Amino acid sequence: PRSSAHVSSAMAGGRPCLAWIIPTFAALILFANHYSRDAPGALQTEMERDTDMTPFGFGALNALYYAPNIVVPLLMGALQDTFSAQSVLMVVVGLSSLTQLGFGLGCQLRSIPLIMVSRGMTGIFYEAIDMGTIPITAPLFKDRYSLVTGFTNGFLRLGSVCTFILSPYLERQYGFSSAIWMSCAIGISQSLFVVGIVYMLRKLQLDPANPPLLGPVTDPKRSSSNSLLMPAGGYPADNNVSPADTPPPPVAQRQLSRQISDSLLTRVRQAKHLPRRFWIYVVAGMLVYTALVPLYSVGSGILQRKYNLDTKTADVLMLIPEGSIAIVAPVLGMMVDTWTVQDRVVRMSISLAFFVPTFMALGFNSAEGFAYAAMFFLGVFWSLFNSIFWGLVGMMCDSPGNVGLSVGILGCALNLGPSILLLFIGALQASLESGYSDVIVMCIFAALSALASIAAYILLHEIDDQGDPFQDSESDTAGDSRMERLKAAGSASSLLSGSRNRRRYESFEEVIRKQKMAGSR
Repeated sequence: PRSSAHVSSAMAGGRPCLAWIIPTFAALILFANHYSRDAPGALQTEMERDTDMTPFGFGALNALYYAPNIVVPLLMGALQDTFSAQSVLMVVVGLSSLTQLGFGLGCQLRSIPLIMVSRGMTGIFYEAIDMGTIPITAPLFKDRYSLVTGFTNGFLRLGSVCTFILSPYLERQYGFSSAIWMSCAIGISQSLFVVGIVYMLRKLQLDPANPPLLGPVTDPKRSSSNSLLMPAGGYPADNNVSPADTPPPPVAQRQLSRQISDSLLTRVRQAKHLPRRFWIYVVAGMLVYTALVPLYSVGSGILQRKYNLDTKTADVLMLIPEGSIAIVAPVLGMMVDTWTVQDRVVRMSISLAFFVPTFMALGFNSAEGFAYAAMFFLGVFWSLFNSIFWGLVGMMCDSPGNVGLSVGILGCALNLGPSILLLFIGALQASLESGYSDVIVMCIFAALSALASIAAYILLHEIDDQGDPFQDSESDTAGDSRMERLKAAGSASSLLSGSRNRRRYESFEEVIRKQKMAGSR
């Protein structure tokens, strides 16, 4: 077999350079996931017209799509912490592809029950796919994760931009069914990209559960390629035994389901040990996503009614925020990698505060030109928030073994608010005149953004009060914790210390030497 010395001939922080293909495939998965997610929002008027769906029915369709993700990401995170993250993601993407076919068939037949059922089933896997790439990319790119986040978020938002451009165009040229089938085909393409991720992990002998730590991979047998259901703890870096050399102990078939269930329950129970800063972080994210996610489902219709626009013009306005993220997210990711945690949280709070006047202006101002400006500024601050927020996800939990669980909890929280609010908006639009209901909706978005900004400010004080948990420590007790955090979020000596000019990462041997010195003292 090919040795790791050849595989790792060009290393970047202990990674083969070809490893960057993995986040590229992850970005393409997110592109396809969000293209198919936002297609009904870009075609709201046409869907209601062609399928005889009421505004309340459309709101219920969106709520049904997001509702399962109140609990599914938690299960997804626990599964990925228990088994290999890439194999779980492959299964989820495969099931999602099947539900895409059902949704396309429902729209073709104009069957509202089939549309509702298939769209709801697709929603079961939507957030699981979004979150499922993080336990793969975060451990492998821990020292450049803000850059990876900017890159993947750029593609994610590009998916929304493309659906708001292509879906109305396809509907005008070829009809409603053709536009929907295109979104389904792009959604199904995720299966190809997840296979690409698994292939690259095996080819490069990389394992997200046991990633290279600040140096080249020296053990040619450190590979997850021999087991699709490898325990998340991985294999020790100094162990020369591979899964193929040591087969797992025999487990009776009747005991397998109980073993999996007990493992998942153990993971879920670990939630109570997550630090308080993580829960504040979750609350901030839940509030802002409750405001922004429904905007992409109902915003086009609101803009058409409020500013008397056609579908094409309204969709152009809707793609401005997403287009901003697609353009500037990679650059912002590189900038965020140079900021301390406190700097990141301060800027995140400020960006959320600017959401408030933007939403209020959209609610009370009727000038079309002003709408363009408001959506542009919304995109700028949304880009900044996204780059910071998702760059912090691996830093808010204490243990690398809890990354999947933490991401699962976050995914549940991010979908709880939108699921409830979308149903409320549908009922509101059905009971009030559009002029009143649209203003109320924008005021709700503004209030949620203000609360999110306050939660981010509280998070800053929580980090200040507890001290930066990622700074170097010379004590024995901090040594072990330091090593765990190195595995979870990478060396924090340049990202999260007080000195902004420290850009050189310590070598693995240097960390060990400092810990031994601390122990001797």
